[in-house]
Amino acid sequence: MQALIAGKGYKFYIEDNENNILKIIENLKPDYLIIDHYGIDAKFESRVYSLTKHMLVIDDMANRTHFCDLLLDQSPLRSEADYKQIINPECKLLLGPDYALIRPEFRQLRKSKITSWEKGLISFGGSDPYNITLLILKALDSQLEVKKIKWTIIAGAANKHWKSLKDFTKYSQMDITLIKQTNQIAMVMANHDFAIGAAGSMAWERSCIGLPSLTIPIEDNQRVGIEHIKHFSLGQTLEVSEITATTLVIALKQLKHQANDYLERNHTMVDGLGVARLMKMLSLN
Repeated sequence: MQALIAGKGYKFYIEDNENNILKIIENLKPDYLIIDHYGIDAKFESRVYSLTKHMLVIDDMANRTHFCDLLLDQSPLRSEADYKQIINPECKLLLGPDYALIRPEFRQLRKSKITSWEKGLISFGGSDPYNITLLILKALDSQLEVKKIKWTIIAGAANKHWKSLKDFTKYSQMDITLIKQTNQIAMVMANHDFAIGAAGSMAWERSCIGLPSLTIPIEDNQRVGIEHIKHFSLGQTLEVSEITATTLVIALKQLKHQANDYLERNHTMVDGLGVARLMKMLSLN
């Protein structure tokens, strides 16, 4: 991520001392300050509030106090009541997937229909700390039902399991293309028929594209995401503890059977215009 930011010509600072962070912000005097961190709450936000003209907080847990101008939570099950008692009175709430922060290319490449079932994508974000990708590949490797599938595996830049994934592809019976990091994830998603992935930010991107997905939460902060997928019937889900050859094959069969229903529900849920709506709110604030 640091290389990506630097490569775009932006400055970045790595700092974990609160007082030093305050000094950096004070020197920068930003017009807009965006805070997206599960460990930060109103205590810090109130200290930095006077150092910027506008402050936006991004959250999806509603489990701590906040002090800001705008608070964005893209969870579809979130309501104002969840935040009413933990924000300052002046704070405006931007709630629901209408504010999902998705790059424009995901909307531009939206699928209109699922017509084949030949290409499967597996990606668990930037790091996949527990190597769930390899767990899934090993479970599927002996299954006749997936032999005809052409699989693409994306391992993010922070993935520490590249060697184990690469070693697996050498002896696997599956047709696997292994990719280490890509800046063309929207195009990759659009070129596949279905996906297996986590319940983090990529779940919103898959929804916008209309890519039928088997979603598996791999971190506690993904519980909210998996619950909204279940509640709105946006795809198939499994827990990590439930991953076996049998459960995966059953889930993928069900995913295929309902593929176009899932596509339509996800398109309805996430239209990909969240950034434009946020920019409008920032300009009005």
